[in-house]
Amino acid sequence: MVAINALLLQLSRPMEFIGYTVSEVRQSLADMDAMARLLLLPDTPTAVRPSVGPADAPPSDVNSLPLTPPEVRFEGVSYRYPNASVPALDHVSFVAPAGGTTVLVGTSGSGKSTALRLLSRLRDADSGTVNAWGRDVRGVTGAALRQRIGFVTQARRAVAATPRSHAPRALRGCCRSTAQAWPTPHPCLHRAQEPTLFDDTVLYNIRFGAFEAPVERSRAAAAAAALDGSLARWPQGLETRVGERGAQLSGGERQRVTVARALLREPPLLLADEATSAADALTEAELITALRAVRCTLITAAHRLSAITPNADHVVVFKAGRVAEQGTHTALLAQDGEYRRLWRTQEQER
Repeated sequence: MVAINALLLQLSRPMEFIGYTVSEVRQSLADMDAMARLLLLPDTPTAVRPSVGPADAPPSDVNSLPLTPPEVRFEGVSYRYPNASVPALDHVSFVAPAGGTTVLVGTSGSGKSTALRLLSRLRDADSGTVNAWGRDVRGVTGAALRQRIGFVTQARRAVAATPRSHAPRALRGCCRSTAQAWPTPHPCLHRAQEPTLFDDTVLYNIRFGAFEAPVERSRAAAAAAALDGSLARWPQGLETRVGERGAQLSGGERQRVTVARALLREPPLLLADEATSAADALTEAELITALRAVRCTLITAAHRLSAITPNADHVVVFKAGRVAEQGTHTALLAQDGEYRRLWRTQEQER
């Protein structure tokens, strides 16, 4: 029996590896196809219905966005991912005040990250309007819009294999695979939120998008992002190579590099998707202070509430692709709603 078990184990492990490799290859081919179609798209404003946006505005006016922090408005926005069984966003409406901090909270798969993608035009809404600087973002080219936007994503987290029944509702139909459980981690859950780092130096990655910035400004941005401790440990400091996708750095360090990149650019609109997910409590507080110090409209999606929501100007609570409630931290705690339940749950876990 021992010999038989050992033989079965030797057979099953390679088969599991082959299955995972096939899944990764299929996902990579799908990603390459999506990237090719994206690169072939003309960088022009999307046709917007006259009733919802500046379709008849002159192109030069549409593409010249001011450097002032904008007010952001979601008005009846709905979006469904291709092949998804349910919409990721369903008639979502909220206002993020200009120059303020707006926090999007809710459980995984509730629509927070999708809202950020629509605002940055990585996706376009199926219905409703997303307005910034008083304009429907679909009436602005992606290049012009992203020149005014900074984006901080979360560090990739390793999780157990994800059963389809437990996956975020909007992703259950997103892949062609018929397997009962997705590989670890599932690419649709994490790849879009993984920090983008290049196989070059820390300085190169911080200055990506602002290569003309002097080294001292880059060093100051790294210090504001709590990277100075790591830089002191690395013999080459800012000239340390990060490896492919930042493989030589920890998850927290990768995340802090992307925060430093955003701080260096000083964009009028800053989007953060779990910007402190890989940071300890002390570093998290430092990063949030640094992000709030930028003169911008800050919109951040967050799971951990205690560090950022008490001082936010506006809190929007997502549930199953809809806005369940919104208001200030104090006002929402006074209600017996979804936000109060999330807050109490996290307080009990601490």
